[in-house]
Amino acid sequence: MSNTMRGRVAIAGVGETAYYKRGEAPEAEFKLALDAIIAACADAGIAPQDVDGFASYSNDRSDPSRLSAALGCKELRFANMQGGVVVVAPLLRWQMQLQRSTRV
Repeated sequence: MSNTMRGRVAIAGVGETAYYKRGEAPEAEFKLALDAIIAACADAGIAPQDVDGFASYSNDRSDPSRLSAALGCKELRFANMQGGVVVVAPLLRWQMQLQRSTRV
């Protein structure tokens, strides 16, 4: 079995909202997260309902199950929050999980 994820996983879109100092955003953090995800989906050309996983970092309060429900996602297959600024680690965990689930 190949260890490549080619054709299995893609980060296909990027989305963001305005940046604010802590506690100064006019909207709730959860609403900003939804807006960023919707923008990333638009950039990728997919519907938010087709997202099946979330990777986050730091100590945000945007729980993946709440995000999934609010976006109407069909299935939540992966969720991970990584402390600090290491954003690649959740993606590597996702890769390992997919590899384990596809072994025959």
